[in-house]
Amino acid sequence: MIRHNFVRSNGQANEASDQHRLRILYLSGLVAELEFSVRATGLATQQGTFGKSVSARAARTAVKLYQIQQQIKQPLLEEILQAFAKAELKTNNSQQLNEIAETINRAGQRLATQVDGHDLSILDSLIPPASQYK
Repeated sequence: MIRHNFVRSNGQANEASDQHRLRILYLSGLVAELEFSVRATGLATQQGTFGKSVSARAARTAVKLYQIQQQIKQPLLEEILQAFAKAELKTNNSQQLNEIAETINRAGQRLATQVDGHDLSILDSLIPPASQYK
């Protein structure tokens, strides 16, 4: 995990975020990973290494989000997973996958601004410790 917290201190320090914010960042990062893996799958033109890798990454990320959703029952995360469930993860499918990625993006942005990090303590065991930050 990389800290990017210079804005809050006017460029003077790169302070660590509190645990509530880290939870939101972690969940938002998974949603962004899902979005861009879906987009990349649609852009793949053949079932080569790239196409297989990005579609597998999208599937793995969706499973992680599903496991989290089973515990937090967050409506916006459910919207994201419902959108992904419609995805046909195959190459040369950019129109459908971009539409799904846009839905994931919009719901993900709302999730990042509306969710309360206090409600996401279940994520603590998934967030890397500070000793792994760069």
